[in-house]
Amino acid sequence: MNPNASRSKRLAHRLMHLVGVCVLGSACATASAVDIGPGFTGAWYDPQQSGHGLFLEVLPNNQLLAFWFTFTPDGTQQSWFGGVGPYAGNKATLPVNLTTGGRWIPNFDPSKRVDHPWGTLTFTFSDCDQGRVDFTSSYPGYGSNHMDLTRLTLPAGLTCTSSASASVVKGLWTGTTSANESAIVVVLDDGSYEIVYSKAGGTADAGVIRGTSSADAGTLSSSDAMNYPIAQATEATGFASAASVDGTFVPASALNLTITTRSGTRTLAAAFVAGSDQAPSLDAPAGGYGGYNGHIGGRQNATFTIDGAGNISGRNAAGCAYTGTIAPRASVRVFDWKLVPTNNQCIFGSTHLSGLLYYDEAARQVHAFAAYANEAGAADQYFMIGAKN
Repeated sequence: MNPNASRSKRLAHRLMHLVGVCVLGSACATASAVDIGPGFTGAWYDPQQSGHGLFLEVLPNNQLLAFWFTFTPDGTQQSWFGGVGPYAGNKATLPVNLTTGGRWIPNFDPSKRVDHPWGTLTFTFSDCDQGRVDFTSSYPGYGSNHMDLTRLTLPAGLTCTSSASASVVKGLWTGTTSANESAIVVVLDDGSYEIVYSKAGGTADAGVIRGTSSADAGTLSSSDAMNYPIAQATEATGFASAASVDGTFVPASALNLTITTRSGTRTLAAAFVAGSDQAPSLDAPAGGYGGYNGHIGGRQNATFTIDGAGNISGRNAAGCAYTGTIAPRASVRVFDWKLVPTNNQCIFGSTHLSGLLYYDEAARQVHAFAAYANEAGAADQYFMIGAKN
């Protein structure tokens, strides 16, 4: 794994123009604080020192892997060292080792390899594309200092979003409404949200209320909410309608909402799901599912699969076939969901759908929703709901 200096330098120069955006993902906004998540995986370097740098990989359970590919203090040979350590918020501290004794195949001998304690690396990020690494080394010649970091690459399928005004309500919340409906509330960093509620006294999803919210001093309000019913039969006559949501909250603790729709007003008391302000793992939802998908006007039985890389494939009883992807959100335990039809049998036509997918680990169920405009231009919602086989 020793790096090739000239190759690294050419790569740095070829990709330098990409620095400052989340490559192959959405652009990263400038911000003063950000939480580490899967979107920080990739190559990082200092443009003023092009030719060496670090590869980072965000692992499950709030662990960060980092390897620094560089040179010895005297410049006589290449050097690489790294390790794994925990992260919280925008900071991670890792104990690292430097490995010696290896030789090129076929002469590699594992018994000759030696891991030497090198010291620690502490990463601090200001946004999706900028940060620094502070190092303290006990290995001769390296000393203590820091290096400024700029993103060089981001793997396809990952996104990273910085937000200076990240919602203090972000995460997952679960509770029961005054109408005896079970509810899951998903609030993203930017304050956009989904409230997935069940039929009264049951567990089957009955509708989704979606909108954007503002939160300040323990109060939350939303005036642009829309209520999307989830069809309960092959043919249904539902339609999307305006709603309003407001209430109070205690960060990472309690959320109390008043929800008004065309059918009336009910309240929701919800509790924060511990750890839901962290990125999910792609391993959790991987598997085969049986369930249904459809839109406001009806639903069909369906089967679909999600693999460990986040790829989706499925088909419903009406013949609609589709593929898609899921990608972990950086700081909320949900996935960005994309769906593309592979034939002309889907109710959403040739539209490429995008929305959110939530995986309920306890129930082993997927709940995925994507708002779109139907052929008549009316607000509609496609859903993919299923239980793992």
